[in-house]
Amino acid sequence: MSQFQLVHKVGYFNIEGDEGHRIGTCDECGSYIRTRFAGEGDNAPYSPEVEDVVMARLDAVAMDPSFAGGSAKRTGE
Repeated sequence: MSQFQLVHKVGYFNIEGDEGHRIGTCDECGSYIRTRFAGEGDNAPYSPEVEDVVMARLDAVAMDPSFAGGSAKRTGE
């Protein structure tokens, strides 16, 4: 029987008061991904342009070298 071990240093960050947006970071590969959560009954329209503005603060956190490993690169780019 072979053993499989998966070890990742993954963290999640959000801005206090905004539970609908967060980023997931990977210390191992240095990347991060944006995540938007829509709650039940959330019928707000989705706009990529608005999301870019809302997520800008989290992008800055992910790329700040003094925080969470820093200099992350966004996945999907």
